[in-house]
Amino acid sequence: LEMIIGLLGIIKAGGAYVPIDPEYPPQRMHYMLNDSGITILLTQLSLFQKAVKENLNEICLDSWSENLLAYCTATPEVMVQPRNLAYVIYTSGSTGAPKGVGVCHRAVSRLVINNFFLNLHRDRCVLQAASVSFDAATFEVWGALLNGCKSVLYPSRIPVAKELKTIIGETRVDTLWLSAALFNYIVDEDPLSLEGVSDLLVGGEALSKDHIKKAYENNSISIVNGYGPTENTTFSTYHAISQEENSFLPRIPIGTPISNSTAYIVGVDFSLSPIGIVGELCVGGDGISRGYLGRPDLTAEKFVPNPFSKKPGDRLYATGDLARYLPGGILDFIGRVDDQVKIRGLRIELGEIESTLMERSWVKDIAVIVCDRGDGKKNSFLAAYLVCDNSISLDQGSLRESLKETLPDYMIPSVFIELDKLPLTSNGKVDRRSLPEPNETDVFVQKYVAPRNEVESDLVRIWSEVLQLPESNIGVYDNFFELGGHSLTATKLAMKIQEWFGITLSVSDLFLSNTVSKMFHAIDSEVNKQKVLNNILDPVLDVDSDNYEEVKI
Repeated sequence: LEMIIGLLGIIKAGGAYVPIDPEYPPQRMHYMLNDSGITILLTQLSLFQKAVKENLNEICLDSWSENLLAYCTATPEVMVQPRNLAYVIYTSGSTGAPKGVGVCHRAVSRLVINNFFLNLHRDRCVLQAASVSFDAATFEVWGALLNGCKSVLYPSRIPVAKELKTIIGETRVDTLWLSAALFNYIVDEDPLSLEGVSDLLVGGEALSKDHIKKAYENNSISIVNGYGPTENTTFSTYHAISQEENSFLPRIPIGTPISNSTAYIVGVDFSLSPIGIVGELCVGGDGISRGYLGRPDLTAEKFVPNPFSKKPGDRLYATGDLARYLPGGILDFIGRVDDQVKIRGLRIELGEIESTLMERSWVKDIAVIVCDRGDGKKNSFLAAYLVCDNSISLDQGSLRESLKETLPDYMIPSVFIELDKLPLTSNGKVDRRSLPEPNETDVFVQKYVAPRNEVESDLVRIWSEVLQLPESNIGVYDNFFELGGHSLTATKLAMKIQEWFGITLSVSDLFLSNTVSKMFHAIDSEVNKQKVLNNILDPVLDVDSDNYEEVKI
């Protein structure tokens, strides 16, 4: 709740906000705080120790309740203009450093008011589930508040099917945004968890036709594919997916521009591509951001003058995405021009990971690519190929720990493969298609230690199912996330542990208890707590512990 109060306070005062995920490494937070030039940090007591303190005026909103009562409650007389800055969100940077995208008020209004793809009004109920540092939160927060909708804040970091179903039922959420990967996961777990949602927005990656079909078969729902880069304020185009269309189109289109927006397909000379011809997608209109904070060179490179407009100063953002127009004016997404990728809805510049690894003197050459486990579930992961100094023996564990100081978890490769040299194309560039396919033995493991008790054996069995790895590859000291786990698989792991052991561990708990050994101790601790509770409650309530649910306390 304090986060929403903070955002409203900043905007009403005429300021701009910079969301910073408290899970980011300290070095990344340090960079963002310095690069953005902020002077006031709004936070909470529970996050205060994580803050990088550098001449900032720090305000813990959850400890200010008495102080706030002394302030004036009248609306400040601030004349905010459409071109004024509303927020800055940092995205992965191909040059090795994150870059801040400055979004103005007009762009946010164009996203959530009269936008063509969704009619938001006071009777609507919108779920706010995305991290505030992810631009999907722009739609969730301001879509609700600027249209008088009810806003429901999701209590956990990542939605899971069972909890989502409960919240939708209890609060009557009817409008929901999910990343493509999260949507697939939730539909696989329980397609009925979306029951009650009338409008679902899905985006971030190419959509799965099978999962769309399953969602339609089990729910009375309207699903919209939303496409757009942060630089054009969350959504640039939309496509309302029909059940009939989903059955015969080879892939789901990204549709047509939302209100007050434009989309062009251009060739290498920036001329318009004919219908059916693939080119780079350039987007513009009122959603276009002001560019990259403090980066006029990069802004000039990516935000180009609009040659198709007579409006002075009109610009287009060159997305780096390949697309084409289908007959009827529908956009069909093809792929990427450069090395920017999305994994589980998170935008990643492979160049940033490569630049970070090249800072090590013993790394002579590097290539990072996205691989798929080949299990048909689009379970993508990052693989790094390194050419190292001959005098160095690659220690994957130490390398991972050092990367955690700079990169968030989702940008740390799951696999490191050492090569004598990188394969090259005929023109001297790295031939990424010729890089060897990672196999199960490439996945980093500690010195193997077999399970030592029944609980550890059960945990290895669960890990094997969730990670799609042989049990023989999982020792009790191996790290779940270094074996290819991520936030979504951690959520699935938490559910499996609850089903198997009757113990509730949050995703945050799993990040701390990230080995089989640590997880065993966490489960053992919870079991012991329950035994103590039973010993206290049994004589007090004069009932057997199996009947606690029937007792009103």
